[in-house]
Amino acid sequence: MTSEIAALILSYLTLFNSRVQQLILGAGATTTAGLKNITTKHLALAAQATSFISVLIPYIREYVRRNAGTGSSVSVLMGEFDKIRRAYLEHQQLIYDKFLNIMAGRATAHVKSMKMINWEDEPGASSINAYMETMTKETLTLHKVLNKHLPDMTVNMIMQLVFKSFREQLGKAFGDVVLGSEDAKARMLRDAEYFKTRVGGLDGANDAGDYIIKVVQDKNVPRATPPATTPPPAEGTQSALENGNGNGNNDNGNGSGPANS
Repeated sequence: MTSEIAALILSYLTLFNSRVQQLILGAGATTTAGLKNITTKHLALAAQATSFISVLIPYIREYVRRNAGTGSSVSVLMGEFDKIRRAYLEHQQLIYDKFLNIMAGRATAHVKSMKMINWEDEPGASSINAYMETMTKETLTLHKVLNKHLPDMTVNMIMQLVFKSFREQLGKAFGDVVLGSEDAKARMLRDAEYFKTRVGGLDGANDAGDYIIKVVQDKNVPRATPPATTPPPAEGTQSALENGNGNGNNDNGNGSGPANS
């Protein structure tokens, strides 16, 4: 009886894992459940469910082992429980990878927008560019969702990889942009500092904010050319001008004319 029940449990576990993967990672829920799209919340809930069951499987397996007797059929059942647990763990990893792919894709889009900015065009003394505002908002939303549904260790692991992608993509993009003035550099630096202020304290951020700020601070920009100035006249020329002409002679009709006959 125990072996028969164990076989049914394995069947249900396999079905649940397959359906969740099809509905969420396979986006089947957009058709069967009428969802417009699969959000990070749906992914987090799927990860939560598969994680919970993967933790239970070893206990179910042990109960079956103790009560199913002996024989080759029991050994086969034990192998099947191990197999289904691996399938759940692989499913979890696929969900985590999906989080990373989503955020890496968003970072790529934001970097593309950043490269189109004319950094010399100053919109305001304290203005932050739209790409950075959106990027940090999306990151905060992801962290909030993960923190609500997943264990702290898992949240930290996912966010570390997300920030690693941000560090690489933003760092390279900021480094590649050619700036023409200190004002343009200051504008880019504001974006980098905003990134650190908004998301630098999240789980897994580590030194991503400081690194991006340093990339901008280390950028070289052309020195401003001082305005041209007219040099003062030479001292001798100035004296001659003050005396009236460049030869130093006064035209008074005496001493330089012909003698009277």
